[in-house]
Amino acid sequence: MIGFAAGGVLAQYTSWRMIFALGAVLVFVALWLVWRRGPESAARAEGRFDTKGAVVSSISAITLLGGLTLATSSGWTSPATIGLLVVAAVAALMWIRHERSTENPLVDLGVLADRRVAVVNLLGAALMAVVIPARHRSPEHVS
Repeated sequence: MIGFAAGGVLAQYTSWRMIFALGAVLVFVALWLVWRRGPESAARAEGRFDTKGAVVSSISAITLLGGLTLATSSGWTSPATIGLLVVAAVAALMWIRHERSTENPLVDLGVLADRRVAVVNLLGAALMAVVIPARHRSPEHVS
C-alpha cells in the first residue's frame, strides 16, 4: 500500500517516469545487497536447466500478451490478433506436453494433481479474470 501512495506522490510532483526509475534503483540496490550480504546456499540443484521449456513458455506468454494488447487497438477479429492468440495457445499446449515428458521440467505440473493447489490456482485465475477487465472499465477509462 505504501508503494501505491509513494507512486502517486512521485507522479503528482515529478513525473510518472520517476516511478519506474525509482523502482529500477530499488531493484538494483536489493540485488546488490543480496549479492554482498546474502548467505551462500550449500544446496545445489540437480539436473539441467529446461531451456526448451523456458523458450516455449516465453513464446506463449509473449504472444498471448501481444495478442491481448493488439486486440484493444485492432479488434478481436483482426488477423494479427487471432494469429498471435493461436500461436500463444499452440505454444502453451507444446509447453505442457514438453513439461510432462522432460526429466527436469521448468515447472512440475504434477503439483496440480493436489486438489488444494489446483483449486487455489483456479481461484487466483478467476480473480484475475475479474480484476483485470474491471480495471479497464473504471471511470477514468469511460468516455
